Amino acid sequence: METQQNTPGYRVSVLLELSDNPELVLYNAVQLTKRMGGTLEVFHVKSAGQSTADALSEIKTLIAQLQKHEERIPIGHRLEYGNVKHRIRDYLALVKPDVLVMGKRRNRMGILGESITEFVIDQTNATNIFIFGEGQRLGSFDELHLGVFGRNLNEKGKSIIMDLKKDSQSAVRLFDINPQTGETEQPAYPWQRTIPYVFTQSATALDALISYVNRTQTQLLCMPKGPSRTFAFQTNAVREVLHKAKIPLMILA
Repeated sequence: METQQNTPGYRVSVLLELSDNPELVLYNAVQLTKRMGGTLEVFHVKSAGQSTADALSEIKTLIAQLQKHEERIPIGHRLEYGNVKHRIRDYLALVKPDVLVMGKRRNRMGILGESITEFVIDQTNATNIFIFGEGQRLGSFDELHLGVFGRNLNEKGKSIIMDLKKDSQSAVRLFDINPQTGETEQPAYPWQRTIPYVFTQSATALDALISYVNRTQTQLLCMPKGPSRTFAFQTNAVREVLHKAKIPLMILA
């Protein structure tokens, strides 16, 4: 196990699965950390049949290879073993990273099972979670086409979006679903250029919004985290977007 020195900026962690394209996951985590500024820590929970020495060696090799081609940023690593969900829960409670980077994981345990991605979202209210799908490689943030969905964006969330958007002149796309109260006025945001996309509230409004986001050139969708649990048959917007969106997501704490 290796820990990092205290360095100003964001504390970014990446949940790394060595059997699931770790080079791409780590590459994306590095690009995000470079953009936001700060330090990066690799967190891995090894399986029962995996040698500790082999896992540690592979992680160190991945870090070394990436640092040959990228600007050097502080990258630490932490290796645990045991139940994956339990170790992730303990890590988030102990380390409290500002941002956790992970690939979209759909593995389930039975019909009512919960994916690792959904579990992570449920486990923290203090960590922002950056999620990307299979094969999604982050490009330049210089002209990032960024979208925001949801009105309950706090000041920390706005600050993160400002850091992602720095030096970019492209407008922020504001996606919203009109509430039944008839309220149409957009909340105040600190971005100079915005483009609103408002959908009429209906049973299919969220599906229509997600479909539109997927068809546009939006490269990253940010949305504040809502309630972790809902009653039976109620829609959880975060989970719906997670399952259906085809672009990277930032779930804001």
